[in-house]
Parts: sequence; structure tokens; C-alpha cells
Amino acid sequence: MCGWCKDKHGLWWQIVPTQLGELIGDPDSEKSQRVCQTMLKMQKIIVPTCKRRMMGCKLGRILS
Repeated sequence: MCGWCKDKHGLWWQIVPTQLGELIGDPDSEKSQRVCQTMLKMQKIIVPTCKRRMMGCKLGRILS
């Protein structure tokens, strides 16, 4: 449910930070895959974590 929220009327909205589109759209498919896989594990989108993962940092080092 990453990036989804429900308003007071019961409608669901997906919130996607602009930077996330840039990271996932990177021409280097290996980098964009790392970002996508990291984001899919999140309950809340954390852009700095996605950026560090794009640069090749291991996920364990990012979260500790």
C-alpha cells in the first residue's frame, strides 16, 4: 500500500513524489530496478532511502 491514502469521503489517492518518478525512470535499468524493489518493500515512500539504494548501498546499511 505504498503511497496510498484514504480521504474523509472514503476515496483512495496515490501520492507519488516527483523525485521517485525520476529515480525509477533512470536510463540505467539496474539502478531503476533497485529503486523499484526498495520502494515496493516500503509502507511509506522514503525518497532519500530510494536515492541511496539507487547508488548501490545495501538495504541493511540504509535502515540501520
